[in-house]
Amino acid sequence: MPKKVVISIVVVAAIAAIIFVFLTQCENKIETTSTSYITASDDARDYWALIPEGFTTNDEYFPINLRFESTDTVVEVYCENLKNEFRNAYINYTNEAITKNNTDYFNIKQLTQDDYQILSWNRNKLSKIENDKNHYVKIDTIHTDSVQTMLIKSANPINDYTVYIPLFDVAANYTVPDKTFVKKEASHRSFNEETQKFYSDVFENPDNLSWGIFHPDYMKNDSLAKIEDEIDHKFEYALWYVGFTEEYIPHKIEGFLERAYSDGKIAELTLQNVPTHKSGNELFRLLNGDYDRFLDGCAKAIADFKHPVMLRIGNEMNGDWCEYSGYRMSLDTELYREMYRYIFSYFEKHGANNVVWIWNPNGKSFPDYKWNSEEMYYPGNEYVDVLGLTLYNTGTYYEGEEWTEFSELYTPLYENAVKKYDMPFMITEFSCARMGGDKEAWTRKMLSEIHTFKQIKLAVWWSNADFAPNGDISRAYYIDDSKEMKSIFKEYFNKY
Repeated sequence: MPKKVVISIVVVAAIAAIIFVFLTQCENKIETTSTSYITASDDARDYWALIPEGFTTNDEYFPINLRFESTDTVVEVYCENLKNEFRNAYINYTNEAITKNNTDYFNIKQLTQDDYQILSWNRNKLSKIENDKNHYVKIDTIHTDSVQTMLIKSANPINDYTVYIPLFDVAANYTVPDKTFVKKEASHRSFNEETQKFYSDVFENPDNLSWGIFHPDYMKNDSLAKIEDEIDHKFEYALWYVGFTEEYIPHKIEGFLERAYSDGKIAELTLQNVPTHKSGNELFRLLNGDYDRFLDGCAKAIADFKHPVMLRIGNEMNGDWCEYSGYRMSLDTELYREMYRYIFSYFEKHGANNVVWIWNPNGKSFPDYKWNSEEMYYPGNEYVDVLGLTLYNTGTYYEGEEWTEFSELYTPLYENAVKKYDMPFMITEFSCARMGGDKEAWTRKMLSEIHTFKQIKLAVWWSNADFAPNGDISRAYYIDDSKEMKSIFKEYFNKY
């Protein structure tokens, strides 16, 4: 509860001024409600609200949202400041991933009435979430210069929406003083001796900046070794990706770990669900136990390895291209946090004290709406050791893209991270595309600037490409796609 909450009981016999239209298959019904409410207010944070009795306030994610909770129901209120021409676009965008998904969602109903737009739906219960809240109602109300979004989720069918309408009286521009902001902190977990030394040497060394790489053929041939010979540097870290699967394949993970170790590299392993779109959202399947055998085998393989492993779970979750993004999960970012903690539990079960946990949102939220803020996905201090940063200079292959210098990308990202997180940082993956500017000049300038970001202890170059639907390379991120690129890195590594 906020420190200055004033609570009083207000019995509302009838809220005559508030009408709500409930959509049925046969007709529209105007319904009102009678209930008892609590007035919750906080002068320091500049809000007040009427909330139904039995609910409490939770300001963990304030001021991004106001959250009200009861045993079986959660109500989240967001205020999005938008110009007139963007308000309906915001509502339509946030609705479309739900209305177009007939695999995961059922009983989808939409209604527009006066200033309210209402969307209701439900999904199947997820067996791995205690008291799973699988019934949803989303209510958007349009103001002169903003849209207020209320997301209601409940373990039980929501039969009377009108109970929650008074929450729209929440002050639209609630703020929070800087002095109340609490930084998120690293977990400081107990590592095994080798991993503790690695963590201290890399992430607690004030002068350290080390380098890693992702190369798509690393597990197939010696392509990376040839690049390392040409630039006269062996990368200290190797990045690899593993998708969730129903198959028991720890040998693939073991193979990567052993290959990296034999090459004198620390493994950075990313677990992410690879969408198949054949059986609905993969996150729902994971939280229903479909991948338990894989998770158990993966955790055991890494724990048995003993040597340090850097592990990312579901990176770039605040990007709408990810199936575990809020956009694709009913705007319910709590499901991502549940996924992260559920995977974490398998590593705890196997005593994997050699894992350094990297939590890695994308550097920019797509879309840049409050419900999709990176903080909404944060799993908790006890689950994070290092903050991962990710932004690419994507080039200009696609309409609307701009060539962006490294400092333009990372200065605001870094300053935001320093303000919010008290933990070491690493660039988990980044690169520069070729189309739209001088890639060699960008790289040379980046290498001259990156050392000024003192809390960034490790940077991983993503040496691969993105491909357009027609098969053309849209973004050439390779580290070795010109002699000059190799010469630039060789010069840099000989200097540092």
